This record gives sequence, C-alpha cells and structure tokens, in this order.
Amino acid sequence: MKLDEMLVREAIRYTISRYNSAIDRSAYPELAQVFTPDGTMAFGGQARFEGRDKVIAALTAGAEKRGAFDAKNFQRHLLGNSIINVVDDSSARSVHYIVVITELGVDHSGVYVDDFVKSGERWLIRHRQANLEWVRPDSRFYSFPGAVPASKQSLDLKFAAS
Repeated sequence: MKLDEMLVREAIRYTISRYNSAIDRSAYPELAQVFTPDGTMAFGGQARFEGRDKVIAALTAGAEKRGAFDAKNFQRHLLGNSIINVVDDSSARSVHYIVVITELGVDHSGVYVDDFVKSGERWLIRHRQANLEWVRPDSRFYSFPGAVPASKQSLDLKFAAS
C-alpha cells in the first residue's frame, strides 16, 4: 500500500467519524459536511432519500420521532471492522460495521456501505446504504425507516481488486 492510499483511507475514516459524531450529538446540520450535495442514503431497501438536504431532513425527522433530542436518551455509534477500497484518485468504496449503544445497552448493529468521492481536500459520501442486521425488540430505532433487518444477500459488497 502506498502513502497516498493510506492518506485517502484516513480521510474517509475522518468523514465516517464526523458522521457518527453528528448523529450521536443530534447535530444533524453538521451532516452537510459529510455528504455531497447530490448525496443519497438508503435504508435496507425500506427508504431512500436523494440530495443532501433531503437526507439531513429525513435523519432529523427520524431523530425527533425516536426521541433523540430528549435529554434522557443516549446513543453512541461504535465502528468495528472497516474495509476501504480506493478505486481511483477521486472515488472509493467502503464497508463499516457498526454497533449502536443507547440508554438501553447494545441497541442495534449493521453495516454501512458507502461510495465516496473526492471534493476539494475532503472525501465525501455520495451514497450510503445503511443495512440494519440486528435490533433489540424495545429499540427506539424501530420507528425509523429501514428498521427491518437486512438479509445478508441484500448487501452489495462488490470491490475492485486492490
């Protein structure tokens, strides 16, 4: 692996961390810094939002519905395995495994499959496929689109050789 590829991978991890931090702090306007203007987000085949503003609006509405702004509620996205494939100088694809902890304990887990593009000095999400693989029965996240666990066959994890 060359230094340039390592730097791209770290830039992508930074973007993913910015996403998780914004979500966990209910700072949804900050998501404008991680999605491209034409960015899309899909939830396990249940819902799809096109355009950064619509993605942010949908995530904000979901947060309001599940009580994310309520002081007694808590959440933290923890990243597990991370696979990042730098396709070329301006695009990459990644898979990130997540576990989410809430005030109830381990709440849900899944996989983010992301397509990234270089935008200036940053790497931004052009498309995110959020696949829920497990959710506890009493989770607040059942109120959000995509709260139906995705089958393993529904994940498109195709990668170019690297």
